[in-house]
Amino acid sequence: MKLSLYVFLGLLTCSFVARSQTVPEGASTLEVTTTLADSTLFESVLSHLEDEGFDIEVADESQKSIVTEYQGKTESSRIRILATIDNGVALFKGQCSGESGGATYDNESLVNEQSASEFEKVGFLWFNQIVTRYARSLDQATLEYHEP
Repeated sequence: MKLSLYVFLGLLTCSFVARSQTVPEGASTLEVTTTLADSTLFESVLSHLEDEGFDIEVADESQKSIVTEYQGKTESSRIRILATIDNGVALFKGQCSGESGGATYDNESLVNEQSASEFEKVGFLWFNQIVTRYARSLDQATLEYHEP
């Protein structure tokens, strides 16, 4: 009985630590590591992106890659997500396009940078939320951030 209580409390603590992970400066790639087979992971990522409201531009299971079409609340602020799957790992990158404050953005990589424009910061936050929700929906998945 005590052992199961300790295991439960340990898992609960770990889940809070994982959920409060800080995004490092310069992060541009989000890595979700799972125990899923690549074909299952591919379908899972594809389904999640569609559930998040993205239309799929490219879904090539033989190349293990998915690219969404641009999605946004307005034409002037849109993101798309690129995902590759390999050995139970899904790598996500984001791009933004649109206009903000007189500047035009076209296929700009989403990067967590303090020096980024508000437009790019909001795009990265949205991208991060989508991938974080996906990682949390999986059992035994970890989320890591990588710089280029």
